[in-house]
Amino acid sequence: MRLVSIIVLLVVVGLIGAGIYYRDWIFKTAKGAVPARTADEACSKFKEFIKNRDYEAASIYCTAEFAEQLQKAAKAGGELGRAIDNLKDVMDTAGVTSPEVNFVLHLLQPIPKDIDYTVKDDKATFTVPAKGIDAGVNMSDWTIDPEMFWPLLGGPARAGGAFSPTWGFSDVPVVKEGDSYKIKFPILGRAQIMVEKLKGEGQNYARGLTRIKDEVKNDPSTKSNIKGELKRELNELKGK
Repeated sequence: MRLVSIIVLLVVVGLIGAGIYYRDWIFKTAKGAVPARTADEACSKFKEFIKNRDYEAASIYCTAEFAEQLQKAAKAGGELGRAIDNLKDVMDTAGVTSPEVNFVLHLLQPIPKDIDYTVKDDKATFTVPAKGIDAGVNMSDWTIDPEMFWPLLGGPARAGGAFSPTWGFSDVPVVKEGDSYKIKFPILGRAQIMVEKLKGEGQNYARGLTRIKDEVKNDPSTKSNIKGELKRELNELKGK
């Protein structure tokens, strides 16, 4: 009798697990996250969902190790990415420009939404361009936590102490797993530690950027001093 009870329990647990798996797959499929039939399709879908700040869906197209980092970053990182996009949209609408602010917002992305790729022989090269970004801005008087810069990529490169707004990584395998191709992204540098920080603090950064966005819309003084407002906000966030 006890054996029968154990078997019944295992069957129930298995059915629950299968139900969760298929529920999640149906949800992701509804957003267009279908199995990738080729290496190029896997990279294209990954790029699409990264651009939409949907890191949960993007994780479908990566092998387990990097997929786990995307899933950890999904909630806080998605909120932060959308807050960056919303602030930039309001700045564009209001005609507010600042090379320094654009540079910082570019680096604050969990992973740059403009990431691009090429594929040859089931190996991908990924690049981050610096569209509209002035790499020569002086950031020496900014106080920012560098572990919030591109955490999913392990942070940007540095040249002479300055952060580079561009990035590239080549020969990334794209492998067939089950019915889908997946990108075997490496875990670079301190990415795991940085993703944990993003998971814990990303929503605070998102709220800070949202406050600045609202003030740009409603407060002329913020509009004229957005650089100073962002510097103050990021300084406070680093000190928390």
